[in-house]
Amino acid sequence: MKHFTHSIAFRFVAAAIAFGVFGHLVPSKAVVSPQTGAYLAALSPQTDWSVMARSATGQAVADASFLRELDGTSANDYATYILAITALGRDPRSFGNENLVYGLRQKASNGQIGDASMVSDDIFGLLALRAAGVPSNDSLVTQTVNYLKTSQLADGGWDWSAGATESSIDYTAMGIMALVAAGVAPSDDAVMAASDYLVNAQNDDGGFGILPGEPSNTASTAWVLSALHAMGDDPGFWAPDDKTTEDYLTARLHADGYFLFDASAIAADLFTPVSTSYAAIAMAGKYYPVASIAAPPTVTLRIEGQSETICDIEAQGRTSLDVIKSAAGPCNYTYVIQDTQYGPYLTTIAGEA
Repeated sequence: MKHFTHSIAFRFVAAAIAFGVFGHLVPSKAVVSPQTGAYLAALSPQTDWSVMARSATGQAVADASFLRELDGTSANDYATYILAITALGRDPRSFGNENLVYGLRQKASNGQIGDASMVSDDIFGLLALRAAGVPSNDSLVTQTVNYLKTSQLADGGWDWSAGATESSIDYTAMGIMALVAAGVAPSDDAVMAASDYLVNAQNDDGGFGILPGEPSNTASTAWVLSALHAMGDDPGFWAPDDKTTEDYLTARLHADGYFLFDASAIAADLFTPVSTSYAAIAMAGKYYPVASIAAPPTVTLRIEGQSETICDIEAQGRTSLDVIKSAAGPCNYTYVIQDTQYGPYLTTIAGEA
């Protein structure tokens, strides 16, 4: 098994440039087939991951109304819905029935997001905040970056669990993408250490398992390929035995457009829609967040009721109705917006017409 550290890889690239040769650079085979696009579009029900994948591959997604109602209550649930909504170019503060950015922030305490026994929700939470346009100098963003750096394990990576002593490939790849999304440079020590962990875990078939030494699978390999894109690394240099991550994923592609889970799989299973979504995003040259939006303007909102002030805060929104939606959580009021022949119409706030 031929491996090199990230720093050696950089020196090799520099030498190759100097001498005008790229003998070990394996050409990219990344492509998303029309069959994969058709497979993703036909999925029923659609999921947050399939929406991200379809957006990443350039599809117009018209059937994403399910994202208006959060399915779950965990920080990870909030985060993946935010990532899907921003992949559509929409604002998760006002897209649905809840301000998801506010809801995610409510899951944070003591400098970390979500369940203190988990690291995965900090990783996905950080990705989601940045996708929603929360600036890199925001206090929760900087606290989460610091938390991820201090929770990095001795082997250079992360696991989903805060109590882990060994890293997993999946969450090391996602951890890299979260830090880069937050503005941490790929040359930062934390990102470099995580990258070294990954490069030394790559299998000879070009793929990655859940843990180093385990058989390669589509999901883990796809997340690593996306991490390479996020760091600006050329997957062609990650090629033991001249097999890249792209080679591994291409070999798993079924004629019907989905990606088989591993080399032993012969048919689709319950996880196929998810692993295919991961693979499509990676093979499209994309990483997480698939897309980010600019933060909407901040305005002063004051709502006076018949007998008391209903709301008096700084809120965000691109339209007046967006501001009403995004402030509902912080001010704890209900509202009703009806669709009319003239457009959406606000009928009641806090039960008052």
